[in-house]
Amino acid sequence: MTRVLIPGATGFLGRYLTMALCAADYDVVAVMRAARPGRQNLEGKLQTIILPKPGLQEITSILKDNFDIVCHLAAFIPAIHLDPTNARLCIETNVMLTLHLLQASLETGVKRFVYFSTGNTYSQNFSEPAKETEALYPSKIAPFYLGSKMLAEIFVEHYRQQYSMNSVSLRLSSTYGIGMPAKSVVMNFIHKTLQGLPLQVQGGGHYKTDLVFVRDVIDVTMHALHSGPPGIYNVGSGVAKSILELAHAVAEVFERQVPIEIVSTHAAVPGGFRPLDIEKARTTWPWSPRSLQDGLRVMRAELERDGAQGAKP
Repeated sequence: MTRVLIPGATGFLGRYLTMALCAADYDVVAVMRAARPGRQNLEGKLQTIILPKPGLQEITSILKDNFDIVCHLAAFIPAIHLDPTNARLCIETNVMLTLHLLQASLETGVKRFVYFSTGNTYSQNFSEPAKETEALYPSKIAPFYLGSKMLAEIFVEHYRQQYSMNSVSLRLSSTYGIGMPAKSVVMNFIHKTLQGLPLQVQGGGHYKTDLVFVRDVIDVTMHALHSGPPGIYNVGSGVAKSILELAHAVAEVFERQVPIEIVSTHAAVPGGFRPLDIEKARTTWPWSPRSLQDGLRVMRAELERDGAQGAKP
């Protein structure tokens, strides 16, 4: 049985991946900083390790227990992206933890290292989708978080190139789905639509991002665990949608006649993030992401099935 270690298993994406791996009969061990009720056992297939301060020695000790794969999802995401006091926590969690995991994986013979990076680090050139070979320069939006994720990815690439580590970095665009934070734009729009309330589109609705459905991310991850050449892969929908387009899509899919109010501002509004060129992932694996409308339809079905707006995976 393939043994997988998942730092960050309690996060939004981590919960989906944990369930998918357990359903596929992997031997899964989740690393978390504090105990989470209900996460200690999933049909007897999930083990958990509480590690408040994961240093190199502690991580090496864990990985000596014969792990085949490490799926590194753990990250610190600041609530206020422009607050420089968050820089230290970004470095400690997003950079140093990654370095510790890489070194421990190298020393203990981990067969595959999957790092969940971000596709929002590309330069702000909106003329065309961003390819994996393009330069990264996250200086305008969330520089401390995105900068730390970029540095961690550099370490992953260093270990791959210098030590022949079998590593894959998945650069994810903006992931959405049931279980994401309620304050996120997607869930906020869905909740308001279900209540028949107006959808307020801030900044004139011009902000754009590549929205990829969480189950599509899990699908490509399951392929990446065992196949595909080591390296960097973009994982997104391949299309950037504006917040205004998102509002219309939510109203359409949930079939509610709700007012869409465009709120303008005199302050400069960031253009958002570029769509990702996902051809490399498409040609490497039998994978194709669904459209925004199709992703929202799955969310609607899941909400209706569970009978609760706050349903989680």
